[in-house]
Amino acid sequence: MTLAIPDDVFRPFEVGDWDFLDGAFRSAAYRLCEYSYATQFCWRTWNESRWALRDGWVLVRYREHGQDRFLCPIGTGDPGDLIEACFERLAALGSEPRVDFVPDSVKARLEGDPRFRFDPDASNDDYVYLRSDLADLPGKKYARKRNHVSRFLRNAAWSFQRVAPADIPECLVFLDDWCRSHGCEEDPRLEYEVEAVRTCLDHMMPLHQTAYALRVGERIVGLTVGELQTEDTFVVHYEKAYTEQEGAYQMLAREFARTVPATVTFIDREQDMGVEGLRQSKLSFIPDHMEHCWIVRPKDAVVTAPPERPGPASL
Repeated sequence: MTLAIPDDVFRPFEVGDWDFLDGAFRSAAYRLCEYSYATQFCWRTWNESRWALRDGWVLVRYREHGQDRFLCPIGTGDPGDLIEACFERLAALGSEPRVDFVPDSVKARLEGDPRFRFDPDASNDDYVYLRSDLADLPGKKYARKRNHVSRFLRNAAWSFQRVAPADIPECLVFLDDWCRSHGCEEDPRLEYEVEAVRTCLDHMMPLHQTAYALRVGERIVGLTVGELQTEDTFVVHYEKAYTEQEGAYQMLAREFARTVPATVTFIDREQDMGVEGLRQSKLSFIPDHMEHCWIVRPKDAVVTAPPERPGPASL
């Protein structure tokens, strides 16, 4: 008999949930950037996301394309029965029975289960790089990146410093200016992404985030924020820079990688969300591998394509 998921057990993400939920995310060790408490907290308004505890598993429910969705149940062991419970709950809500953001590790555990079908979700695959590659930009494959960095170094008196609480107001001014220069008012998804960065900075200490600002003289020209997600992987959640400052994005990537401890092997730079310019940018840094994202559906599910939801503008 399938487990039941009552609707009234779900609650909003709050700062005080960090101790419990961050531990749950880290214990599951799912290698997709969605499985970070900071990500879920900072995007909670856009995604209308809520969470619940069911039989020792954390469930995250959110909204997309006007329908309810579930992340993969977060825990250790076999989530098959809970995935079926998610299907039933979604069907009762009039939504497509599916579970999203299923990592490779769960797919490998369940792909022999006759109840399920796994469909690729390439727009949400994570790009994962060797930390040493981003820190050193070695060899011919990174020649263009080194050229951008060299031009930045020749033309700018620069610094790269960790953001302290006293620096946050200045970082927020930078984000406002970046948003104006990138036309956020015409792109709701991009406007909320910047709002998510603001939320992350406003709660930087309780969310245990690490932020660095790239400056030319005294002026901030770039900002990057991330955290250690698994024992061997650091995830970069946000990266913003002025495009008119040549080499700023390359410098952000290189300098942030140099702050990550050498004991960390990989840096996850998140998804491209199906945005071609972002895909090309992420490919240009030459990922070591992709962490694949899957949608799990009932074995006999018939799928109709949903309307496109706007993605962020190309960086």
